[in-house]
Amino acid sequence: MPLCILCGSEATETPVDAGQHVSCPECKQYILAEGLTDLAKRNDWPQLRSDLARAVPWWFFQKAEPITLTDVTFEYLVASLKVFEEDPEKHEREAVEALVSEMFEGERDESLIAKVSQVLGRSPKKSREFVEDLIAGGVVEIVIYPTRQLDEGGKSVMLRGPLKKYERCKKSA
Repeated sequence: MPLCILCGSEATETPVDAGQHVSCPECKQYILAEGLTDLAKRNDWPQLRSDLARAVPWWFFQKAEPITLTDVTFEYLVASLKVFEEDPEKHEREAVEALVSEMFEGERDESLIAKVSQVLGRSPKKSREFVEDLIAGGVVEIVIYPTRQLDEGGKSVMLRGPLKKYERCKKSA
C-alpha cells in the first residue's frame, strides 16, 4: 500500500484527470497534481511537508472537498491556514454560534457537530471533543425541552421525543 507523502500513513491512490487522488486517514483527501513526484528533493520540503500535513485536513474539513496540490496551491494553502490561525478566538466564537443555532432530537446532534467541524476545519471527532470542552468549561450547556404530549380521549400520545439545544451558559453576576 502506498504512503501519504505528507504524513507517512498508509494511503490509497486513485488516478484522476488532475493527477493522483490520495485518501489518507490523517490528511483525509487531496489530489497530488501530475508532475509533483520529486517533492522530497525540494530544499524546503521538511517544513513544507509539516505545514501541508496540517493544512490539507483543515482545508478538507472547511471546504468538504479535496484540494489539488500544485506548486502554486502549496503556498496559498499554507498561507491561508496561517491567517486562519491568527485569530482562534474568532473561530471559536463562530463555532459556538454554529452550535447554538438549532435544536436536535435525542442524541442526533451530528449536523451541529458537522457545522462546528466546518467552522474550525477539524474532524468531527476533534470537533466533538471541542464541544465537550465547551460544556466542561461552562461555555455552553445542553437544555432539554420536555416531550410534548397530546391528550386524546384520555390517551396520552407522544408527538416526538424531547428536543435538546446547546445554549450559552449564563454568566454568574
